[in-house]
Amino acid sequence: SLEHPLQIRAIAAQLLGDATTVFTEPSESSKTTVQSLLALPIFYADDVMAVLYLDSPRLYCFSHLQQTFLRTLQLQLGLALKSAICLSRALTDDLTGVFSRNMLEEHITQAMDQAKRYGHPCSLIFLDIDNFKQINDVHGHLVGDEVLKKVARLMLSAARKTDVVGRLGGEEFVLLLSGTALHGAVQHAERLRQDIAELLLPVRGQPQPLQITASLGVAEYHTALHNLAYRFIECADQAMYQAKRSGKNRVCQHKPSQHQLTATEL
Repeated sequence: SLEHPLQIRAIAAQLLGDATTVFTEPSESSKTTVQSLLALPIFYADDVMAVLYLDSPRLYCFSHLQQTFLRTLQLQLGLALKSAICLSRALTDDLTGVFSRNMLEEHITQAMDQAKRYGHPCSLIFLDIDNFKQINDVHGHLVGDEVLKKVARLMLSAARKTDVVGRLGGEEFVLLLSGTALHGAVQHAERLRQDIAELLLPVRGQPQPLQITASLGVAEYHTALHNLAYRFIECADQAMYQAKRSGKNRVCQHKPSQHQLTATEL
């Protein structure tokens, strides 16, 4: 909490460039326990990324040696925090917080390997938000971004701990259901479709909230996919396009051809 005046003053002073000031003013009342306070901004380049905050109920708590150590730590933390942020952005989609395409495909490949090795079922749900380009054109990209975030949050809330939600790009999402056969995946997709259809997004200047729908395709793993994530995604994508062609706001399942089931070429 930054409600204490000494805390607020310390943070402000540190961010203005005084990285070693130690505030040791006596408390103004007996109820105040903070007697010493140290706040160090964590920099990377010229950006303040965080603040390292320390306080103590004792006066003159922070020695010169401790301050020197913390200044060294301050430089290391800036680099470490920047690296962690870059890694997080590589793993997750900035806008929605779900997995990025690369991480999603890695999870799918691992799930396919487990399914092939142990005979466990594995399914994908490919979700495409209906009329998304029209939403952006009519209401603007900020509204479009809110639609993406709402759908992503709904998918995450409906996912089990073993499930993986990722964004392929644009308005396309994929849900990986490990240990789930086609029938169960179709049921999950139908519940998801109904939940999305019940979403209402208020839009400024519009008398009625925006209603959102999605078309979903479901595919189950089969060994002819050769543990290639893109092939598995293509199967679910084909089913999704069938849902689009059938009128949108519906679920369709992929039915592999005999050729697909017996294919051996990579």
